[in-house]
Amino acid sequence: AMLPPPGEVPPRWAYLSDEPNRGRFAVHSSRARRPAEVEEVPTLLKEPEGAVVVDAQVLQLTLMAAHPQALRHAVAEMEDVTQMFGEVAMQACLTDRSAHREMYRLVGRAHSIAYWDVDTKMAPLEHWRMYYPQELHPSEKAWLP
Repeated sequence: AMLPPPGEVPPRWAYLSDEPNRGRFAVHSSRARRPAEVEEVPTLLKEPEGAVVVDAQVLQLTLMAAHPQALRHAVAEMEDVTQMFGEVAMQACLTDRSAHREMYRLVGRAHSIAYWDVDTKMAPLEHWRMYYPQELHPSEKAWLP
């Protein structure tokens, strides 16, 4: 179950250079086809932005500097999410959070989900106009159904 399908082309992994990065690997690039023979593992000077990084020292996986976790139940149950991916368990990384929005990057899929909550505060209205349809000008009545 953990083996990739026969036609899948694995990505190229690389070492991260420098002493503090010993035991850390990141996705270097993708390939168009499977390698014919064993390749030398390249070394990256710095961690690529938005990359999957595996730290073999502490057995930790990160995606865009965030740790994968089960996608929040409220997000996974949204109609758009279930139509797109079905009712399956998904791993995601919380990559951004603001007052009313959370951004999740799905692990193993090329998708991100933006989850917005409802802003319950009503915008203050500084003016109030009485509305009587019988007192409208003819040009204003043209907009009424």
